[in-house]
Amino acid sequence: MRTQEIGGREWLSLRQVAEAVKAQLEWDGRHRRYLFRLPPASLIVTPGHSAILLNGRTYLLSTAPQLSGAEVLVPAELLQLALEEIYKRKRIRWDAEKRLIQVEERDYSLRGLRFHTYSDHTRVVLDLTKPLAFSWKEDPSQIVLRVKEGVLAPHFQRQDLSDGLVRSIELKQRLKGVELSIRLEEKRGPIKVFALKGPDRIVIDVFREGAWQLAQPAPAMEPTIIVIDPGHGGQDSGAVGPRGLKEKDVALDIGLRLKKLLEKRLPVQVLMTRSEDLFTPLQQRTAIANHAKANFFISVHVNAAMRSRTVGFETYYFTKDPSDSSARASVLQENLAVNLEGVGPKEQDNYLKLTVTDLINDVYRDESSALAELLLDELDQILKVENRGVKSGPFYVLAGAAMPAVLVEAAFISNPLEERKLMDETYRQRVAEALFEGIARFKARYEKRMGMTLGGRSG
Repeated sequence: MRTQEIGGREWLSLRQVAEAVKAQLEWDGRHRRYLFRLPPASLIVTPGHSAILLNGRTYLLSTAPQLSGAEVLVPAELLQLALEEIYKRKRIRWDAEKRLIQVEERDYSLRGLRFHTYSDHTRVVLDLTKPLAFSWKEDPSQIVLRVKEGVLAPHFQRQDLSDGLVRSIELKQRLKGVELSIRLEEKRGPIKVFALKGPDRIVIDVFREGAWQLAQPAPAMEPTIIVIDPGHGGQDSGAVGPRGLKEKDVALDIGLRLKKLLEKRLPVQVLMTRSEDLFTPLQQRTAIANHAKANFFISVHVNAAMRSRTVGFETYYFTKDPSDSSARASVLQENLAVNLEGVGPKEQDNYLKLTVTDLINDVYRDESSALAELLLDELDQILKVENRGVKSGPFYVLAGAAMPAVLVEAAFISNPLEERKLMDETYRQRVAEALFEGIARFKARYEKRMGMTLGGRSG
């Protein structure tokens, strides 16, 4: 296959990739995306979006596919991701000089490197195939992170950023694992390193000087508007735990605690879709946020599973298709409330189809995903229970939201231990604190990027 080098990266024609591996490639004009099918792999690629959907899971490429005349160009790493799904535990090697794909027996455990420059920090992400132990150290000029027993995929190259915080990123295979070196600029703030699941990854945040003070913004004339949506209510109890604890009561309590924290610590206006045990139709919840021209929408829930042993928390944003099987189960459960509104399955499906092209646009999908990840980070730091990752799906309550919108599943009420935790008001307060911290971080970052003052919106 012929490649092109653009911006120091190797690019492939998606059509040529399909022809080379005898895959089926279709253009979905309605949603402006490509469908790539090579059983058992199914791939959805949207030009201009770095997020791809591979066998129901969302992956972020290092850069977004782009149109070039009649062709759509994709970074070479996408070919490796697709072939990994076909060959599973084999090691895929791409030799750019020989234009040769090799399938080897040796597994590798580091499959991707991503980075993004935000207004207040630079984030570097190492994508893993499984959880791995790591250690790191820093000095004024660099961060060195060592991944024990890590095996490096062959396509990694040195990345030169020079974005004011990070000069360069380099990965090297060592005898006992992989070494990541991040060369730093002279002026920088604190560094935060942590691991996340779903998918497994190691995250390195390099903050600017004074960036963490952004979470304490100065008052402004017009406050940011945040809508808190406690799930279910009234005749809709939501999930019910083994001891009879109801999701609707837990969600309302956490939502009210979160409202109190936000109003006390940030110059914001907080609206509730419900403040007592009342039933509010799902579509009306986002309508409240849209009518108020809200900046963010947070829907608070707790989960349930057929297996009572299932535990943990997860966050969601809206996509047309569920990101995995657990996301599909959550979508089915949380969308049940629509049946109480007298809306049939056909009308539900039509509404989701009508809203999906409007909702999934550059800013709201990307920002919703970022908000979901920040909330997940803080829940992970504060709750210290199983982190099930950021996921996505066609949640009716998020459809049509004209702002960054996420749904939080804070625990599994179907698990006896987690139900007991949720009965404890101290634990519910910890959940609210975690959500507050995530919102505060995202608020500062989002408003800075959108050209707003930290306390309110510009006219």
